[in-house]
Amino acid sequence: MGRYNLLDEAWIPVLRKDTGKVEEISLLTLFSQAQEYYALAGEMETQNFAVLRVLLAVLVTVFTRVDAEGEPYDYLMLDETTGARLILSEPVDEIDADDYMDALDETWKTIWKQHRFPEIVCQYLEAWRDRFYLLDETYPFFQVTKQDLKKRLPEGKGTTALNAKSFAGKQINRLISESNNKEAIFTPVVGNNKSRMSEAELTRWLITMQGYVGTSDKGKFPSDEKVTNSKGWLYDIGGIYMEGDDIFETLWMNTMLHHVGDERYTLAPQTPCWEYCPSVRLDEILQGTPQNNLASLYTVWSRAIYIPTDWTAKKDVSIGAIKLTEIEHENAFIEPMTLWSFNKTGNHKNQFTPRVHRPEQSLWRSFGLLITDKTNTETKNPGIIDYYHTIASFLDNRMVKLHAVSMLSDGNATSWMPVDEVTDVLSLHEMVLTDTDEDGWSIRVRDTAEDTKAIIEQVYRPFLKKVAKIRGIELSDFVEYQRAVLYEEVDGPFRNWLQHIQPQDSKDTKVYAWKRELRYIVLAAAEHIINHLSARDYIGKENSVTAYQWFKFQLNQRIPLETDNKK
Repeated sequence: MGRYNLLDEAWIPVLRKDTGKVEEISLLTLFSQAQEYYALAGEMETQNFAVLRVLLAVLVTVFTRVDAEGEPYDYLMLDETTGARLILSEPVDEIDADDYMDALDETWKTIWKQHRFPEIVCQYLEAWRDRFYLLDETYPFFQVTKQDLKKRLPEGKGTTALNAKSFAGKQINRLISESNNKEAIFTPVVGNNKSRMSEAELTRWLITMQGYVGTSDKGKFPSDEKVTNSKGWLYDIGGIYMEGDDIFETLWMNTMLHHVGDERYTLAPQTPCWEYCPSVRLDEILQGTPQNNLASLYTVWSRAIYIPTDWTAKKDVSIGAIKLTEIEHENAFIEPMTLWSFNKTGNHKNQFTPRVHRPEQSLWRSFGLLITDKTNTETKNPGIIDYYHTIASFLDNRMVKLHAVSMLSDGNATSWMPVDEVTDVLSLHEMVLTDTDEDGWSIRVRDTAEDTKAIIEQVYRPFLKKVAKIRGIELSDFVEYQRAVLYEEVDGPFRNWLQHIQPQDSKDTKVYAWKRELRYIVLAAAEHIINHLSARDYIGKENSVTAYQWFKFQLNQRIPLETDNKK
């Protein structure tokens, strides 16, 4: 008999609307009362993102099979003997694709208006109750069984390879991330309890580990072929999702019932990991079976994990983990929640791969990757942004929060040890994402962000280089530090400008207002440097004064003091 069922046990931290306090709730409570909570409130944003995708897998599975009333779509057939398990007996035929996608859109619209999830979600979960035990000998959640590993692993040194490749609790808890070789000093847990966890904590970190793990562990399955082992699919993407006013809105705004990138991903049956025996899912991953549906992608594993069924919260956590084959990254457009990068060199030359967020860059600096140039074949929007265009008309002219989340590694290509997370939030009017006409707000904001970066990179940065050379100081340290300081000074004002764009605003007036403010900020930064000159700064035909004059001329060329284009 399994222990700790995720349908009943309180393991998901959420922020309540009525009290403003964080509490832990179960899966059934979350889906029946999602509108009562502001947001997920786990230990880290990367953890929230991993849990969010599991919740999305539930929704996309249910509502690609049944509509808002819990009735099967006319274009597919469910096995009636399986009841609320909603198992497909006949998938959608290509000839019905357009009608099916119209029906999916109608379901999305209906549930959005209801502002709560229909009972069929909890009924579905109840039907699969036996697959949601954290500790179980047959269907452990997000894990394999001991027998699954034994029959695939060789014996060695008097024990199974499994036991030799274990993770301690302090290694999977990313608030600690301590190896067995080096002690982490500044952690929220001290002493001998670093590997202790509650069942709720272990559940959250288990889900997170399947998304972000690195490659420092050595356990792997025997293989005659050379394969690339996964460090966690989420580790390699620049996570993007939209936040609404409560958990219901956040989940539903990110539930892509029909895939905007490729019709095949809509017609393919949804296959979340819990609907299959662990051994079946394990074999699929080891064989490199391509991901062809969102529920499978959102619940994909990076490790074959085994948690001993006799573990209790009174014991240190020690789990077995064996590396699994990574997902093909090249042109993996099934993934809707990431930025994309076009590779001009390297192993993926002339192909797209997911692009992680950079710790030194705010999300607005990647706006050109969120709203791309449709005529440029070397750029691609995140799928979730394209999907937002299809649902925006239902959302009543609202403000949107766009979240960015990535895991930061230690920079060691042999371990990819997770050491920190990169997170950011942009608040903006939905029109900024959807007004993509030639002179629409999306294009004007994208161009303004690019112009802002150009001022810093092509005007201010060359000025810094000139000053550094004149002063005979280390070029890179001075230039990169001052450049980073300016980006930090620009960051807040740009976010504020972006957040206050409204549909009735004049585009020219709004953009001009930002350019004036940008000019003031950049000029003040240069003046701060030029106001701290030494005798050396005045020596020679090319000195810091002439460098400053060059800078002002270039700045005036980019942002004239006055313009005739104000409207």
